[in-house]
Amino acid sequence: MLKYGLSTNPNEAIQEAVEKSIEMEKLGFDYVWVSNTSSRLCFHTIASTIAERTSNIRVGVGLLSPLLYTSSQIVKSIATLAKLYGNRFELCIGPGDRNQLRRMGFKLSDLKHIPELLLRVRREVDEGLSQEGLRIPIWLGAQGPRMLKIARFFQYVLINYADIDLIRWALEEMNLPYRDSVQLGIYAPSYVYTCKDSQLHHLLKISSTTVALGTTRSVLEKIGIYGEIIKIREELKRGSKLKDVVDKVPEEVVEKFSIYKSSNALSSYILKLGEIGVKHIVFGYPQNISKETIRTLALSLPSRKT
Repeated sequence: MLKYGLSTNPNEAIQEAVEKSIEMEKLGFDYVWVSNTSSRLCFHTIASTIAERTSNIRVGVGLLSPLLYTSSQIVKSIATLAKLYGNRFELCIGPGDRNQLRRMGFKLSDLKHIPELLLRVRREVDEGLSQEGLRIPIWLGAQGPRMLKIARFFQYVLINYADIDLIRWALEEMNLPYRDSVQLGIYAPSYVYTCKDSQLHHLLKISSTTVALGTTRSVLEKIGIYGEIIKIREELKRGSKLKDVVDKVPEEVVEKFSIYKSSNALSSYILKLGEIGVKHIVFGYPQNISKETIRTLALSLPSRKT
């Protein structure tokens, strides 16, 4: 059976994130995912506060980049959470958000050994947690061919695009020895609605564009929008704000990188995901913008209807 999660909004107050997580648990979501993109709060603080106020919902942490955290730091943080609040945590590691890494002085294009680094960190973190008596699922955050090719060495993989054809392509790139050797999940900006709201659609486009801006060239070229994204990157480098250039973003960005569906259309989409092997779906911003939008999603999920 498919499992469903919803991310927190890294730009909201921690109390809002906690209240929404409590609501997610009441509505039967399997996961709440805590991202590591907030400039205000440490992921550990958010995850621990959510875990303290909830009972059963699993708490995903990540994506954590080994370029920003050592294996020992990751082990210490996750082990502390698990010892305080129980074995309810999931961990996702990956190269990291390109813009965040750029601000920290990194250039992914200059780092040739990221796949090897991730495999080493996965092994070290797994060994470190095992020494603490913990079995924590470790996900790979993957997108382009280089990351997809090491997916077979992980039990769980989370990709951040939502288009069915792109997911099929990702599965081909993974070249798994057999279909169930890796549990595949998607994590995408989302807006599931009963009645469209233009403001939420605009926020969805901004969120989808943020993902596209951090996407590898090979993926962008595959869907034919590399040139457009390069132009937007150049405008942003010149000082433009994303909200001011988002109208120049091709609609394919929303189509490929987000889950943008009416409540009635969501079931058909989820059925197709299940047919190609997706087992986990994590819905992202702006679906988490309010308790109302969270409830709309919960009532739209096939196994959550009441």
